[in-house]
Amino acid sequence: MRSNVAMHARLEGQSLQELPDEAATREAIVEEYVDSERRFLTESQGLGLIESQRLVRMRYDDLVAAPLAELERVCTTLGLRWDGEVRRRATTYLAEVGEYRARKHQADKTNEDPRLADLEQALTEGLPPRREPEPPPPAASRGRGALPGVLGALLGAAACLAVWLWLAHLTHRRLDLLTWPLGVVVGRAALRGSGRGDWKLGLCAAIAVGAMVLASVWPLPEIANGWVGPDRFHAMRDAYGSFNNNYVYMLFGMLAAYRYGSRRFLKPPGM
Repeated sequence: MRSNVAMHARLEGQSLQELPDEAATREAIVEEYVDSERRFLTESQGLGLIESQRLVRMRYDDLVAAPLAELERVCTTLGLRWDGEVRRRATTYLAEVGEYRARKHQADKTNEDPRLADLEQALTEGLPPRREPEPPPPAASRGRGALPGVLGALLGAAACLAVWLWLAHLTHRRLDLLTWPLGVVVGRAALRGSGRGDWKLGLCAAIAVGAMVLASVWPLPEIANGWVGPDRFHAMRDAYGSFNNNYVYMLFGMLAAYRYGSRRFLKPPGM
């Protein structure tokens, strides 16, 4: 409740109408919440869902304390698959996101609304006893280290430069727009090499894209248009002598490389 009231207060400056005070806001939120949850209890009991295999209730605290036990209870009750493979994936996911810690807030019981206390009792009626905390899963691998990631970024940038120049030769066009998608390739190459990204690897991937663009400045005029000598320098000046779309493409490519290179996981946790 407190977070909803605080969010309402933060948005006050964007409202075109005068908003109610904090007490009135809290009363409206509590009233709507209690009404919605009471409606849920009434309708689910009327349809027999709570006693069936179509609905499972759980405490958030139990899910945090014993996630595997709660997932097993949910899958078993609903008739969903729960075997060694599902448990392995769930354990892998928990290990990879193990650094996450929910923010702890101690509720002020002295000013608790009696309607919320009655609702909590009604919602938890019939639930199993509170779970004891499970031992945490083994920590996930931290990847293969920074050096393979840096090598991946450099090799990816070199390969992307070769592909870029080859396509420019075939089409007789500069194709500076390719900097953007090639930045994605460089970032993914860095992440695949390291196995686990961070801001440092993302920065390295972005620098590799910048180096790729810098390395393309000299050969592109000749490869794409056959310009050499003074014509080459004129083409280089036209391409990068003033701010234009080429700088935008390079920026987007570097941002894409950073975004992928700084990812914590190569694949979604548990996959």
